Amino acid sequence: MASNSPRYEYTPLYAGDAIRVLNLQPASTYADELHVRLEMARFPSAAGRFDEQCLTPYEAVSYTWGEATFSYQLHCEGQIIEVTKNVDLLLRRLRKPSGPRILWIDSVCINQQDTKEKTFQIAMMDQIYSRASKVHVWLGEAAPSDRMQWVFDLFREIARSDRDEGKSMDWVVNKTDLWDTALPDAVDCFLSRPWFGRRWILQEVILGLDITLPERHLITIFGNIGIHEQSAKSVAKIAL
Repeated sequence: MASNSPRYEYTPLYAGDAIRVLNLQPASTYADELHVRLEMARFPSAAGRFDEQCLTPYEAVSYTWGEATFSYQLHCEGQIIEVTKNVDLLLRRLRKPSGPRILWIDSVCINQQDTKEKTFQIAMMDQIYSRASKVHVWLGEAAPSDRMQWVFDLFREIARSDRDEGKSMDWVVNKTDLWDTALPDAVDCFLSRPWFGRRWILQEVILGLDITLPERHLITIFGNIGIHEQSAKSVAKIAL
């Protein structure tokens, strides 16, 4: 629904090594308006690494913007941030029913109208992704006919095989209750998603898989279906 609220005015980052994080407010239903706050944090450029004493733990999102039509709205402290449909969808899926979720998402956390800021922030993306407590890979919504649950089941089986050293992958192919005549089409549908053709996929996924903190996870989400770290590694192997 359109709003008469003014467009959000970004406060300039107070230092060249600062970032914004998105505080996504909870909602009781999927359809509720998206309410957010933008907060600043920084890491010391001299050390070249985030100061985790000063930085709020956050989760990064790897995704595609989708069609460049900014017709969806985030409500941010009485102002409006316009986003694409794909960003609206992923935030609704990531939003919690209680308690905020702290995210880093480039289209919102970077002032896209400030060329100088964009240049600095892009140069920091390796630090941003490698220091996130989680990296969410958003692939978009899925129709039941896409059979994405089958694809995710396949990746889970591959992940189990990877953990079993020396175990042949032949059993995955021969597993008749998993491998169906429609499954190859489902895998093709999965891998044809725009995210897999993105320029930044290598950087974001590899950094997300570089587990530097014990609680790190890379989570791949397709609509309301998700797979966690080990299975996501299988996705990355196939995609890359």
